[in-house]
Amino acid sequence: MEITLIEAWDKRWDGKQLTNYSIHGMSVLWAARIGKLLMFLAGTTIVLDRIGPERLKTWGCTFTGTQKEAGYISHPLVRVSGDDFDLVVRID
Repeated sequence: MEITLIEAWDKRWDGKQLTNYSIHGMSVLWAARIGKLLMFLAGTTIVLDRIGPERLKTWGCTFTGTQKEAGYISHPLVRVSGDDFDLVVRID
C-alpha cells in the first residue's frame, strides 16, 4: 500500500509497523536498510578522516609490501632510506 511520508511518520509515531507499506514506490523496509547503510558509511568516513591519510597509507603499505619502495615510515623509530632500514633512537 502506497503512503506519503507524512502518513508514514504518523503511523510510526503511533507505534504501527510499516513493513507492508511503500513510499514513492519503494518498500519502507528497503528504505530503512538503505538509510542504515548510509549512516554506516557516514560514520566510517568520520573515523577514517580522524585517522588521517598518512597513517592510512602507511597501514595500507604493510599489506602490499611497498613500504620500502614508497618510502613510507611504518613506525616512528624506523627510517626508510634506499634499500636499508635505519633505527632512529631519540632520547628526550
